[in-house]
Amino acid sequence: MSRLALTVPTAIVAIVASVVPLDAARPESAAIFGPTGVVVGWVVTCVFAYTYGAVVGIAAAICAYALQAIAIHVGLHDAAPYPPLFALATATIDVLSGAFIGRLREFSVRLRRSERRFRALTAHISDLVLLVDARGVATYASPSHESLLGREPSALLGRGYREIFDERGLARLDAAAARARAGVPVERFEVTAVARDGTRHVIDMQSYNCFADRAVAGIVLSGRDISERKRSEVALQTQAYYDPLTELPNRTSLLAQLNRQLARASDRAPFALIFADLDRFKEINDSFGHDVGDAVLHEVAQRIRSSVGSDGVAGRLGGDEFAVIVANGGDGRGRDVAERIRRAIVRPIEIDRRVFNVDASFGIAIASEPCEPAQILRQADLAMYAEKRSNGREAATTPSSYDPSTARSSA
Repeated sequence: MSRLALTVPTAIVAIVASVVPLDAARPESAAIFGPTGVVVGWVVTCVFAYTYGAVVGIAAAICAYALQAIAIHVGLHDAAPYPPLFALATATIDVLSGAFIGRLREFSVRLRRSERRFRALTAHISDLVLLVDARGVATYASPSHESLLGREPSALLGRGYREIFDERGLARLDAAAARARAGVPVERFEVTAVARDGTRHVIDMQSYNCFADRAVAGIVLSGRDISERKRSEVALQTQAYYDPLTELPNRTSLLAQLNRQLARASDRAPFALIFADLDRFKEINDSFGHDVGDAVLHEVAQRIRSSVGSDGVAGRLGGDEFAVIVANGGDGRGRDVAERIRRAIVRPIEIDRRVFNVDASFGIAIASEPCEPAQILRQADLAMYAEKRSNGREAATTPSSYDPSTARSSA
């Protein structure tokens, strides 16, 4: 309702009531000190004070009384003989009412402005904001739930957050809520939110304990979508630890895995390191170009990965050299894995309707106790070149290897 729609009718009623007697037999019924004048003055004060403020309300009441006094002076009706103290009390009530209503208006205006600022703020932020009471029921959901997750905020009110997050996220949220009820003020963790269309978003969530605040009496959950950042981190990690051509772990990743294996190597759990160097690959690369050579490397890498399976970790050292770490590689298991790899590699490879045949030379080193990575790498490398020399050709039927005692003595 607009200001004019509220105040204009009030002013008209006040004027009519002030100058026109309500009872023709009692002309003083509309007088300033009569019951009608008291009611009119109070109503005018309250309406104008709430609409425009305390000062305007009190001024409007004074104008109403002045209008009645003028009406009496010009003889429109007679003044009722009410005592001056009654008039003073009436004016005091009007002034206090005007002041109270004015303050109430100011508070209401500030409250509406604060609410508008809050709504404008939450409407333009991408963070998820969720207020949850002690029962786990949502009492407020920010508009970003719709833009990010495709979920109407109003549909979440009165319900829990269980339909928004996956099982792991729910477990973390439930644990955070329990700790908040136990007095933990702030907690930070990651959860996965599921949009209506099934898209999963990684959310950096913060939980604030606001049970002491009566206006909230619950937990404030504030979350930011970090899915893009996580994808960037995964991409950087992939670039740092995986070979882009073969999609196998690169040299850095293999060395890290080798260090972990060496730290726990023992007689009861020895592991094998297999080196594989492709034979006749340089001829393919020089004759048919790098694109064909890259395709051959990619196919060989996939065959190595499939051959190793869950027995170990395969990676590319660089060029046409590969390495495989076989956990529990003693008792000939490392040799068995190398033979599986050889059988997979020697199968013809077809690329662009051309068939290519490659083979590989292998070297195996076995570690049964902790040692330096450089030692076992050198052992495997020497075993591989020993195979090349002993056979006098680029392939061998049985991979060369160092036995555990050799590895142990070298260590």
